[in-house]
Amino acid sequence: MIFTPSIVVDTLLLMIAGVMLGHALTLKLRRRFVAFEPLNMFWAGAAILYLYQPIVFFDYLTAWYGQDCLEETLLWVLFGLSFIVIGYEGRWGVRWGRMIPALPQRLSGSGLFGIALSLMVLGLCGYFVEFASAGGFERWASVARGGTDWENISVYWGVLTSLLPAGVGILVLHVEMHRAAPLKRSLAWLVLGLMILWFLYLGTRSGTILVVMTALIAYYLPRRTNPRPLLLAPIFLALFATSNFLGEYRGNFTNLSFNFENINWDEAIATSLPAMYPGAQVRYGAFANKGMEFSCTMAAVKLVPNEIPFNYGYSELEFLTRIVPRAIWPDKRYPHYEAFTPIYQKEGLSAHWIPYASTPILTGPAFGYIGHWYAVGGAVALVFAGLFTGGLFRAIRTILNRPERREGDLALYMLVIVPIGFGDAAATPLFWIFTLPLALMPLLVLVYLARRRDAKLRRAHRGRPLESLKT
Repeated sequence: MIFTPSIVVDTLLLMIAGVMLGHALTLKLRRRFVAFEPLNMFWAGAAILYLYQPIVFFDYLTAWYGQDCLEETLLWVLFGLSFIVIGYEGRWGVRWGRMIPALPQRLSGSGLFGIALSLMVLGLCGYFVEFASAGGFERWASVARGGTDWENISVYWGVLTSLLPAGVGILVLHVEMHRAAPLKRSLAWLVLGLMILWFLYLGTRSGTILVVMTALIAYYLPRRTNPRPLLLAPIFLALFATSNFLGEYRGNFTNLSFNFENINWDEAIATSLPAMYPGAQVRYGAFANKGMEFSCTMAAVKLVPNEIPFNYGYSELEFLTRIVPRAIWPDKRYPHYEAFTPIYQKEGLSAHWIPYASTPILTGPAFGYIGHWYAVGGAVALVFAGLFTGGLFRAIRTILNRPERREGDLALYMLVIVPIGFGDAAATPLFWIFTLPLALMPLLVLVYLARRRDAKLRRAHRGRPLESLKT
């Protein structure tokens, strides 16, 4: 027994880790490994959900659901992740990637700088609307995570704010890709540092992870090299600890202050790195809550289909109904939440009832990749979802493999791999469709306008396809 008191659970955890690490090692041996691609972003999220949480919260999970349910859930995790690898290695992903239109091969340095500023201005406009909805910036900042009045403004203003970190990422990509002057590079990295600080203040774990990963991608991809594992390991640990800290203490951050004086730092350290403090998760039980992602996955495995039937894709109708504004459809339906409300309610995963929905629904924590697709259709859904998801990741990776090494493609690639990869693992699969395309549309238009039109485009060097990056 290495990780938990159960030899069976330990064996399953090792097999799940073997799927992730084994495939990565295979890519490395075949000279196809790239650190920054959607599959590796997915593995990062999956490692937290399906390895870390079962180990650290073993006692809680078995008390809530029983050890048999934990073992069954890990079997479904192993089953589902295996088909992602199969989908990634299938040829259909490559064919899908070749169908993605190529973006300009060379971008004007001044044009890319203009793109960054344009996206940042649009993002700031979204924030100004949020501030105004609360009655001004001071009132907005007096509430933890911001006092935006979402009842009276469209959630799509939140999509507009996502253009701010996108613009900052493009700015850093520009100064690294075009080897800008030292002063300009320093200013760009300073802006990115302020963006990280802003997201930390807002307590957004996904936003913080997104900007940090964007920084690494913007630095390493133009150089066509992989970062060393000795650099990635402490960054991953720091992001993990920061995410835990934000999840527990972000309610303290108000009036542009982190209010550190109100935090018990012994408790905060134990909460942020519970695995390093034996018994800490028992002592600080608020951190171990039934709404954690793996708990939701176990709830789905426990109840579906024995007590609650598979939803057979009804939840995916959300992609059709979500885009219709409530002003046009007052009795708007939310199929995703309607499908998962019985699980939320039965296992007490959420108490957040939505008052304006025509059908009573609960919203709450995400079920993650395995929990979501298992509730849709069990083994059949996990097979088809794995083949599709793996193929999608390979299609996005194919953009990076184009022999022309297009600068426009690099800008697109940098902004999609983290939301799609990490988001599919740790959040609700494919829900990035609601926000990412809207954020990419202005980028694609601006990238096209910033293309270089000189004769060098016609004589551009065509390098070898990128199959592996230098280490």
